[in-house]
Amino acid sequence: MRIILIVLSIASQCVCAQEWTDLKMYDSNGYFICATSELKDTVQARVEVKNRYGALNLIDGNYSTAWVEGAEGSGAGQSVFISLPPNCQSINLHGGYGKSASLYAQNGRVKRLKLSCHIGINPTGYITEVATIFKTQKFAKEHYIDLKDEDNLQTFPFPFSQADLAVFEEKVKELYLQKFDEPIYQVATFLELQIEEVYGGSKYDDTCISELFFNDTYVPDYRNHPTGKVLQVYVDEANEGRVLVDTPAKKAIAIIDDPEAVFQLIDVSSCNRWATVIRMPADLGESRVETEYLVVNTVLRRIMNDEIEKILASRLFNPLFLVNKDDMLILEHPQGEIVLR
Repeated sequence: MRIILIVLSIASQCVCAQEWTDLKMYDSNGYFICATSELKDTVQARVEVKNRYGALNLIDGNYSTAWVEGAEGSGAGQSVFISLPPNCQSINLHGGYGKSASLYAQNGRVKRLKLSCHIGINPTGYITEVATIFKTQKFAKEHYIDLKDEDNLQTFPFPFSQADLAVFEEKVKELYLQKFDEPIYQVATFLELQIEEVYGGSKYDDTCISELFFNDTYVPDYRNHPTGKVLQVYVDEANEGRVLVDTPAKKAIAIIDDPEAVFQLIDVSSCNRWATVIRMPADLGESRVETEYLVVNTVLRRIMNDEIEKILASRLFNPLFLVNKDDMLILEHPQGEIVLR
């Protein structure tokens, strides 16, 4: 009896549906993404991809744009599918329309989401002019997350076992090869976020999500910090405890001021929005000098280590460097890489 129970337990983790579901995924900013519905933009003639309320708004690094579901009623039952990074640890999202406080209140906000995972196989040649086709099977387990009615980013731990998903992926690939002749070109794991409950809008039935990313990316909220363009980032030569920026409107704005430290500038992004600096104690004394690498956002004018560690779900260890790869700004750290927006 014990052997039978063990076999049944293992089988329940790996069982696949008889039918395969095709997903037409758009590729943007390092993610595959699609949605079951999108609110139509009556101003735009072609809405298939560049819809003002489309799913691509979820990954554009802008809290002022949003995916708006296009179904009748509150949007309960509508879903977003997005590819997961390897070793996903956290889910970060803004569950409303972030363009303004009034639009946030007027539109529906997500209260509860049902999360599920799908393994997708892209056969060779299954691609259109605008999308990539994946044949998918759904993982058996589901999970729910509840959002607060707050106009800001919310972070949740990734609830699924990476080991179980890896076992399921191998089973799906095995079943695919038994059923289809086309070679496998690529395999991806998709997270489905299905709207279960909403906070109703004061004016519109539509439910919105403004931003969605994982621990491989960090998207700061720039909405309430319109500082304009940063022209230069540098350490004050007369006071090495200050990091300064110049903007078109004003020079020598102190974004970090610590009289007990000295700073050394390491890297500055080409847009001058991000910088890495080393902080050392101003009074060295005879003890060993401890250096600390800091990630600084010059627009928000603050050190971002704590916020990045929250979405990373682990500590940032020294050293930290900024590099450009494939037109993306990357924060390199000993545990891996994070895209900075």
